[in-house]
Amino acid sequence: MTLTPIAESPLWLHYLRQPDAIALQLSNVNYSYRQLSEMVARIIAQLQQQGLKPGDRIVCISERQLIPLLLQLACLHLGTIFCPLNQLLRPQQLSLLVKNLDANSGYFEKSSFQCAQQVLELDPFQGEFSLEELQVGLHCERPLSMVHTSGSSALPKAAVHCWKNHYFSALGSQAVIPLSKNERWLLSLPLYHIGGLAIVWRCLLAGATVVLGFHLSPLIEQLKQQSVSHISLVPTQLYRLLTAKQFLPDRLKLKHILVGGAPCADTLLDACVERGFSVYSSYGSTEMSSQIATRNHQSLSAGYQILPHRRVKLLDDEILVKGACLFMGYWQNGRVIARQDEMGWFHSGDIGQLLGNFLQVNGRCDNMFVSGGENIQPEEIESLLYQQSEIEQAFIVAQRDAEYGQRPVLFYQSTGDITLQQVRDYLKPHLPSLKVPIASYPLPRVEGLKHSRKNLAELANQYSQQHLDNV
Repeated sequence: MTLTPIAESPLWLHYLRQPDAIALQLSNVNYSYRQLSEMVARIIAQLQQQGLKPGDRIVCISERQLIPLLLQLACLHLGTIFCPLNQLLRPQQLSLLVKNLDANSGYFEKSSFQCAQQVLELDPFQGEFSLEELQVGLHCERPLSMVHTSGSSALPKAAVHCWKNHYFSALGSQAVIPLSKNERWLLSLPLYHIGGLAIVWRCLLAGATVVLGFHLSPLIEQLKQQSVSHISLVPTQLYRLLTAKQFLPDRLKLKHILVGGAPCADTLLDACVERGFSVYSSYGSTEMSSQIATRNHQSLSAGYQILPHRRVKLLDDEILVKGACLFMGYWQNGRVIARQDEMGWFHSGDIGQLLGNFLQVNGRCDNMFVSGGENIQPEEIESLLYQQSEIEQAFIVAQRDAEYGQRPVLFYQSTGDITLQQVRDYLKPHLPSLKVPIASYPLPRVEGLKHSRKNLAELANQYSQQHLDNV
């Protein structure tokens, strides 16, 4: 990959160097870098005509991906701030997030999504434009995007990133997962997810193709029809792909699979390797602009390799991070509030071990709970369960208990029938009795990409209360 200087627009450079190369694929239609540049320039012109200026926050709520992607690139050049939101949230939640972002303008694919004073009209195929807007030098350290964290607290926090953060995140990813201008990365994650934004920036720097997905079409069909070479997945998506008989290297063009967003069972990753795919699992965060460290499962290393432009250290077993990828801070009360300590380190809330340039992640500090005086780290139990060949996904959460305060219970997804007694018999030789789950429940389906431990704990308490009521 030819390195693009950080202050120069990669879109403009590709317009000059490879104008006819494919930048986007949507359905069966290809758009060259020349056409992409013209569409982005039209969006910039339309934003300016509607009064948008640098620093303005633009909300975007859309199921389809084309306009949000173009708006993301337009914000890079115009200096406005791209604020994508999850269309699956309830209207009251969306309105509250928009209020906290201090955003007056937004693009809404459907009228039911509208929750800002100014509704933007954007059409990338109609209207005048000037390519001069793409030739200006980029501001590397002013706010460019706001992405909400997954929200273990009551209200998700809006993490603010600048171009420098996204730029060095994409460069570091290249060190482990190569991407060239002739390859194609499926936009399999939404743009309100940091992993979705990262796909666009990686392809833009590499001059590769972003393949826009169909939100109602199965992933396996998209991989077959679009000749995808790279894909980013969360474990739930990978599990569903592995159930497809066509998910085989000789039937697809797929070269690299990146799995992140949540811990993934080694059984799933090993199944990918056994089928002949190159698969990587990633430890990352919204605050670090996506990947922090990545593990190649074809290698013998059990840890995650820390990527370039990231630094990691431990403090009382907590993982601290810093580097060019570290976000600017959270948006609060109309301004960016930095969250680094006095030495510039961000406290991740994760616990782990560091061996040279490799990191082992052992769980979240705030996932731990106490049962009868015993500290219980859910990830310790889950890692043992993942060694069971039948277990595909496992979540240990706390269920209220009159005697012990809290007890561990299991939510699981498995390839076959598995009983609570089998789970307990398997774990008892490895764990103290208080760490062995007292109940197990099938993992419910989730609308989004990840399960919420908070929601699972609430569900466990509901099940427990129902049992007591029936006694």
